[in-house]
Amino acid sequence: MIFQNVKDVFNVLFEAVSEGVIVVDKTQHIVAANQSAESMFGYTDNDLIGKHLDTLIPKPYRANHQSHVDGFMKQQKKRQMGKGRDLYGAHKDGNSFPVEAGLNPLQINGEDYVMALVIDISVRKKQ
Repeated sequence: MIFQNVKDVFNVLFEAVSEGVIVVDKTQHIVAANQSAESMFGYTDNDLIGKHLDTLIPKPYRANHQSHVDGFMKQQKKRQMGKGRDLYGAHKDGNSFPVEAGLNPLQINGEDYVMALVIDISVRKKQ
């Protein structure tokens, strides 16, 4: 059977998706990011691992972000982030770009994590 080793399958799928995948722990530190996410935000070679999520949020939006995270952690339901609002990501070069993000809570070995699927919507916004 081709899907015998679950870890190998996960790694292939994690890197194969075109959306950026970012996983943070309960302290909002990045514990995993796929190549699509790294490229989207201007990073390479696991540079995001260990960084606080604020690294990917433009400075003007950081102050309100913690209250949104707190609300999400209380409910912990899969959902689109920022319904009715424009969302932006912070590129490593300091520029901001519009994004859509879906949030997915998960537990691994009793620890809480959030996986975000992020899409750069710059082209759509320009049209």
